[in-house]
Formats: sequence, structure tokens, C-alpha cells
Amino acid sequence: MLMMLSASADINLKPEDTQGIISCIVAILGISYVVIDGKRQIAEIKEELETKYGFDTKGIDRIGSLKFLKKEFEKGDGSEKVAVEMVNCARTEQAMAFGTTLDIVTWREYWGERGVAFNTIADMDKVKQYVKNLKDKQDAMKK
Repeated sequence: MLMMLSASADINLKPEDTQGIISCIVAILGISYVVIDGKRQIAEIKEELETKYGFDTKGIDRIGSLKFLKKEFEKGDGSEKVAVEMVNCARTEQAMAFGTTLDIVTWREYWGERGVAFNTIADMDKVKQYVKNLKDKQDAMKK
């Protein structure tokens, strides 16, 4: 061990040798900031949607989805209803890819309440068509 210590003491680092180390440290700090800031934004948006609009954000943890919902709720023209269905369509796709059987059963019931038969992965097209029809109706009403 003594020999190791004396060997490491003889290493002379030049400024160009430390650029890689500094770059790694800067990258770690940058990534940490993005993650921490993202979590903070998620918490803020969820709280706003729940307190200001009374919308239950349980299960919605994607910042893009939350920002989209917030924007639609802020419009105040009823477009949030279609936005919720669009987000739930994306959540259903995610459940089909990565979820449990219970997740799929939950979404099957959800879409069944809306008159959409959702029994197999192929039925995802029916869900997407349902959401597209809602969006088209909403767009037609705005004209």
C-alpha cells in the first residue's frame, strides 16, 4: 500500500488532463439540475391542477402531459375534456407496453364507460379513433 501511495504522489496532472474530469462533473451537475427541476415542476403543476381546477392528477407523472393539461385548463373553453382523453389515450398505450394486467383492466373499464370496446392490443386503434373524433368535433365547434 505504501508503494501505491508514493506512486500516486508522483503523478503530475496537466491542465489538459483535467478537462475530462471537469466535463464529467459539469455533466453530472447539469443532469442533476434537470431532474430536480423537472420534479419540482411536476409537483407544482399537479398541485395547481388539483387545487385550482379540481382535476385528479393521480398516475400522471410526465411533465409534457401535465404542461399540456395545464395549458388546456387555462383556456377555460372546455378543451380540457378532450385533452384529458388525449392524455389517457397515451397512458393506455404506455400501459399496454409496460403495464400490468391490472393496469390494462383499469383502462379497459375506462374506455368501456365511453362506449369503446377495448379488449386486445388491436383495439387501441378504436381508442385512438374515439379520441380523434372528439378532437375533430371540438375543432369544428371552434370554427
